[in-house]
This record gives sequence, C-alpha cells and structure tokens, in this order.
Amino acid sequence: MRKRLLGLKNSTYLVMALALALVGLIPALKGRALAYVQLTSRSIQMSSSAPGVTANQTYKITFTPTTAAKNVRIDFCSNSPLYTDSCTAPTGLDVSGATFTNGSGFTSWAIATGNNSAGTPQPNETANAVTISNSSAYATGSSINFSLGNIKNPTTSPPGTFYARINTYVAQSNDWGSAASPGTVADFGGIALSTANLISITAKVQETLTFCVSGTPQTSTNTTACLAGDITAPTLTLGHGSPATLDSSLVDVASAYTQVSTNASSGISMRLKSANTCSNGGLSSNGGSTCNIPGVTTGSPAGSVAQAITAGSAAFGLYVANSTNNTAGTGTITPDANYHNASHTTISSDLWYGMDQDGSVGVTTTYGDVIATSSAPLSLTNNQLVFAATASLTTQAGIYTVNESIIVTGTF
Repeated sequence: MRKRLLGLKNSTYLVMALALALVGLIPALKGRALAYVQLTSRSIQMSSSAPGVTANQTYKITFTPTTAAKNVRIDFCSNSPLYTDSCTAPTGLDVSGATFTNGSGFTSWAIATGNNSAGTPQPNETANAVTISNSSAYATGSSINFSLGNIKNPTTSPPGTFYARINTYVAQSNDWGSAASPGTVADFGGIALSTANLISITAKVQETLTFCVSGTPQTSTNTTACLAGDITAPTLTLGHGSPATLDSSLVDVASAYTQVSTNASSGISMRLKSANTCSNGGLSSNGGSTCNIPGVTTGSPAGSVAQAITAGSAAFGLYVANSTNNTAGTGTITPDANYHNASHTTISSDLWYGMDQDGSVGVTTTYGDVIATSSAPLSLTNNQLVFAATASLTTQAGIYTVNESIIVTGTF
C-alpha cells in the first residue's frame, strides 16, 4: 500500500488535500451561506432624528425586491448591518408597540403575531425587531414602501449611528432563528441610520395692538397699521348751514374712523365712553352734568336698541358700520346690535342709532359700553362710526359738546 502511495504524482496529492480541506469547511459554509439577493434602492426615512424622542415616531421603509415574498422582518442593531453578524439592540430603541401602515406595493399586510415556522415568537414582541406578513406576495421589480409608527428612537448620544437589517421570506411565516441564523432569506439589505441633536430655535413675538381714531378714513392700499400721514384729529361738528348749527329741521351726522391691528388670539372689544356725567349719555351745554340733547331712548335700558332718529325730537346717537379691510388686511370687527340694525345701513340717509344708558355697563360708566367686537386676530381692519343729532323746537340755545373715548382691548 505504501508503495502505491509513494507512486502517486505530486499533483494527485494536491487534489486530495484540497478535497479534504473543502469537506472540512462544509459545515461553516452552510452556516454562512449567502443565498439571498440584495435589496436595492433601500432606505428608511425617520420622522425625527432626535435621540430618545417619545414613542410617536414613524419610519418609512422603502426597497426594491427581486423575489416575491409574503414576510418581511426588520431588525434594528447598534453594531452591524451585515448579514448573519450578531445584532445588539440599540439602547433606548423601542419598536415593541409598532403600528403598520400599508404603502405602495402593499395591500392588507399587517404586523405578524404568534410563532414563526421555526417556533420562535414573531419579533414585534421585542424592542428591536418587527415582522409584517400577508398571504399574498408583493410584486417584484419596482419600489415598494410601508410605514412603521409608534416608535421610540434610540437614546444614544449623537452622533447615534444604528442599523436596520431587512430580511424577506417567500413563505408567510419566516424561519428566522437568530441574527446569525436568519433562516431561508429571499432578499436582504442593510441600512444605516443616525440620531442627531435638534436645532433649537427661539423667536419672541410680543403681544401687539395698534389702534387709531381719525377724522378721515385710512387709505385702503396702506399696508402700515394706522399710517400717521392718514390720521387727522376727529373733531366733529354736528350741524348744517353756515355757520353750522343744529336745529329741528334735520338729523345731522358726522363720522369718525377707526382702524385696529392686533395678534390677540381671541380678538378685541371696542367700547364707547362718554365724558359727560349726565346719565342719558347725550350732548351737554353746561359741561356735562345735564344733557338737554339726550341719548336715544329706545329699549330697556334706554338706548340699548338701535332706532331711527326723527328730526325735531332732540336726540343723539351712534351707528357703527360693518368693518372693511385695507387691501392687505384680514379679519372682521362686528358691530354690537345696540348700534347697528342690519336692515338700515345706508350712510347716512337710512341709519338707526344707539346710545346705551345701562347703569352698570352703559356709555357713562367707568369702562363704557361695548360697540363692536372681534373673535380673532386682525390686521388693517376699519370701522366707520357715524354720530347723529337733532334738536327740538324747545332745545335751549347753547354750544353742546361731548368728548367720546373709543377704547379697544385685546384678549390674548
């Protein structure tokens, strides 16, 4: 026998040695077999890269498969994206309560439950792996995607690189056993992800309220709130003729104009306060203690219901027009019904007026009476205030006056 062996050529020895070596490697090759096809165009979009954010993040997973499959497993690892490497769960990552949303190429897929074909619990029961499945395979050759929600990012201090491994399986239940033995994988792909520090930006916006009263209206094309060049002193004269006088023949009117801009989230309240101390809120010829041209009297309390003023019956009242906006303005200021009847809005031939004399909130009280409001922020919003008066045949001669304060308050 020895003679026969000695008689063999050197090349024969070499072939025998290689054969024996390959036989010895067969178990190792079986454990590391690269039978899968590489997934292409694979990516994971994170809804936030902030580390440790609460469990409300979404990962959109995209890839192009080459093999039709009914099961997809995603493992998240802190150490490696490579096939059959060990997998260490990223610190703080939690996908155990992940939700699934079908995307392009998926119909009626869902989070897998129960045990897989290898008897291993499906991995949505773990903190770093999710499996989805369906009885119908997805199509191949084109990009597909789906979303996993309710995820908590890893808490590792940035830069916090971690990885995802995507394994697909032809069967609806995978035979994954461990990271090192992932079973009969059809397609595989690794993806790198990272958490990062948030950019923290702070900007301060103050509460704002810009309000003006003018004897002339603001130009409608102005983009500057209460442009100073458009504001004139609201010194109004009620009367007709020359010199202008008030008598019983006419109802005389004069207008003031307001503009409001504010970022008050709940809008504004606009109030009228009379400087005369007489309870009827009218015009006085003796400094305000008595007012022989009284505020209109309809309603209870007097002046709380808008009414027409008839020439010759001494009366004083206010009409508040619907708001308008400059070209660039927004918002609405709504007149109070005490000072605005929607059926009588033609300025100035057909208006109804009010002058609320409520003893607790009327025009002569500490804070005055509400004449208009808004419920939201405003910009460049205008109202016309029309004051009207007439005298009676018995109204005493004199100079009748009142100073009216228009007060705007924002609710922020």
